Amino acid sequence: MKAYKYIFKKSMLSFLGALLIISAIDFAFNFFSEIKNINENYTYQDALSFLVATEPYRMRSFIYIAAVVGFLAIFVDASFLRAFNTVRQAGLNKTKYAIMIFAPVFLLSTASYEFIVPDLTKSAVELRKSKVSNTTENTSR
Repeated sequence: MKAYKYIFKKSMLSFLGALLIISAIDFAFNFFSEIKNINENYTYQDALSFLVATEPYRMRSFIYIAAVVGFLAIFVDASFLRAFNTVRQAGLNKTKYAIMIFAPVFLLSTASYEFIVPDLTKSAVELRKSKVSNTTENTSR
């Protein structure tokens, strides 16, 4: 049973690590693109709060890439391979193993698509739109 827990724990940590790295890169690039909208009404703090609120929406697009990268990276670890071979020798089916590893990724992705992300992103976009459009109206006068 320890091998199952170890495999599950290492797989999830690897997936979350890859997701965190890819999200940090995405956050940095989006921050640099938001700098052009900074003005007296739309401050750096507004831009950062907008990016933090909309990052989960952007993260959805690379959850599966992070899963693949994370799970490929974990097969470099020798202790993980020993645990994997132990579980395989104990008779774990490959299909059950895949379900055990990808079920949390699927549940996280489904929950983020349905419940968490849409409302958070919608309110952040509306707030940003009001601040940025307010500035463009003031400059056109």
